[in-house]
Amino acid sequence: RYANASAERLFGYASGSLTGRMLADLLPARFRTTHAARMQAFAAAPEAARLMGDRGEVLGLSATGEELPLEASITKVTLGQDVVFSAHLRDLR
Repeated sequence: RYANASAERLFGYASGSLTGRMLADLLPARFRTTHAARMQAFAAAPEAARLMGDRGEVLGLSATGEELPLEASITKVTLGQDVVFSAHLRDLR
């Protein structure tokens, strides 16, 4: 669980404070259950990448509680028994 400096700035978090957090922490609460189910389905699916939001808009949640309109894609790599995800986000404001 790693976030780069651009993600920290986008979401308004201090340097290093996103490391180790779940991606769902950056989503409004009303989307977290759906997000968890979609992540499980994606982990089991054969494709290695997916455009997020193909079923609706993608909103992030800043440290101040502001909802952020985003474009998002996600990729996965299997390393032994682990599936590692990488999300790529673009601020649409």
